[in-house]
Amino acid sequence: MALYRNIRTSFWTDAKVVDDFTPEDRYFYLYLFTNPHTNLCGCYEISKSQMSIELGYTKDVIDRLLNRFMEIHNVIRYNKDTKEILLLNWHKYNWTESEKVKVALTKEIEDVKSIDFKGFLMDILNKSDTLSIPYPYPMDTSNTNTNTNTNTNTNTNTDSKTQKAQEILDLYHKTCPSLPKVMKLTDKRIKLVNARLKEYSVEQIKDVFEKAEESNFLKNGSGTWKGADFEWILNTNNFVKIMEGNYQNKTENKTGYDLYRTTKSSNYDFEALEKETKNRD
Repeated sequence: MALYRNIRTSFWTDAKVVDDFTPEDRYFYLYLFTNPHTNLCGCYEISKSQMSIELGYTKDVIDRLLNRFMEIHNVIRYNKDTKEILLLNWHKYNWTESEKVKVALTKEIEDVKSIDFKGFLMDILNKSDTLSIPYPYPMDTSNTNTNTNTNTNTNTNTDSKTQKAQEILDLYHKTCPSLPKVMKLTDKRIKLVNARLKEYSVEQIKDVFEKAEESNFLKNGSGTWKGADFEWILNTNNFVKIMEGNYQNKTENKTGYDLYRTTKSSNYDFEALEKETKNRD
């Protein structure tokens, strides 16, 4: 086992990490790549208790993170029976064409307990054209389901996530008529929606959409930036900033009239303004 692991600086600019990962996600993912249990093949044994102790998280948080990384980010698999974790992209950054490395990889893969994980790694090592990524088994079930059940579960989960994403997209179009229309519900957008639904209610998402529609800055942009769109709003950092009111119009008062008009026009009929405001409300 190596005493250190190399992490490319491009980790911090990777589109998936920037768009989809929360700060907690980044911390957890770095831990999965650098903890002392890692090995050359990218599939190692580690229990939830070990992760809990080493990270300082409760087991409930570990369960949530594992599920999130399997179902939302689709970058790991965890087998609760063998207590093994498989990093799906590990080989891209840590395997080489060296014969010595291949010999070492073969030996490590032979020691993998999960049949699914072992088959996946051997397919990569042998450069198989029919690579099959192991299905992420739910945390509270066994991995003894038949292929038929696995396919059914996969299709059901995919359909459910797509349906939820479509509902949020429809809500966006209804709530934000001034913002760019979405012509296609891509996989990336589906993941973004479901990531936010893991953390917030539909009402909270609607509230963010409403605030975005009311913001002149988000609608009109500034300089070369053309303004917000569906993906930009659902980015976790942007979403929180909108929710906290960072993009509210700063020149509006309670009546909805700009401060210049109410403070500079000394002869303005404020009684008429108040009456007009009540009628409008």
